[in-house]
This record gives sequence, structure tokens and C-alpha cells, in this order.
Amino acid sequence: MGNSHNLQLFGDVFHPTLRSFVVSTIYDMPILLVSALGTYFFANSSNKTVFIIMNACAILFFLYSFSTTIVAHSLKIAIGNEGIAIAGPTCRPFGLRWDDMETAVVRERHNFISGKDVLLIINPHSPRKLSYAISVLSKINQDKILYSVRQTVPIRIIHDKPTI
Repeated sequence: MGNSHNLQLFGDVFHPTLRSFVVSTIYDMPILLVSALGTYFFANSSNKTVFIIMNACAILFFLYSFSTTIVAHSLKIAIGNEGIAIAGPTCRPFGLRWDDMETAVVRERHNFISGKDVLLIINPHSPRKLSYAISVLSKINQDKILYSVRQTVPIRIIHDKPTI
């Protein structure tokens, strides 16, 4: 809560959308579906140890994927006169002044479920860069952030291979 308040003082705060969270969660679900189908078809098999290990691995992988979805959707990004910052319950606020930015990269890839994943990476003159998955925001807010960054530094767009 304190981190959000700090961002409010910084400038315009942009929050991830509920739609993005739901779509990302749906993207994580096939792992559990495979585990459930395996349970249905192979629960009575003679080699239950292998089956239990495979299900445990699938559930652990789902928990890891879902936890990264929660972390990505708990971060907020803010743009102000001074620069750009991110914060959330899992990290301390981190920001860059507009003057400290050297370059910016936007990595895009087509995603079968959500449409397009977009990651903004801002490279400052110092070694610590700022990265934020702007595709969790509404399209209007994505455009606002990219416009603000583009006013300061050139943006290079990289198109990555699509996800399945």
C-alpha cells in the first residue's frame, strides 16, 4: 500500500487490467488440465510412483507459473515529470529520471491466448535497467507510456518468436 502511495506522488499511475490477469491465468491452466487428464486415465495404472512424481512436477510448475502471473500483475508503473517508476508489494519502488535514460527496447511476441506480449526495457547510463511488461495494461495506457518514453529516448522494437 505504501508503494502505491509513493507512486501517486510521482505522477500518473497505471495498473494492470483484470482482463490481463484472467487471460494470463487461463494461459497457466493447461498444465493443470494435463495433470487432471493424466489422473483420470492413469490413476489405476500399475506404476503409480512415476504417475505421482509426474503429477507433483506438473502442479509445482503450475504454482511457479501462477506465482509469476501474480507478481507481474501486482506491479504498477508511474510516469511523471521527473521520469518513470515501478513499484508493487513484492519490490521496493524503483525509478529512472528522464535524463538518465540512454535507450529503450520493446520486445513483442505473439501469444496464442492474450494476443501480444509486450515488454518495455529502459537502459539507463547506470547498470540497473527498468523492465516492465506493459502488455498487462490497457492499450490506451500502453500507448501513453510508450509515447512518454519515445519523447525522451529512441525505442527499438524487437519481434520475438511467438509462444504456443
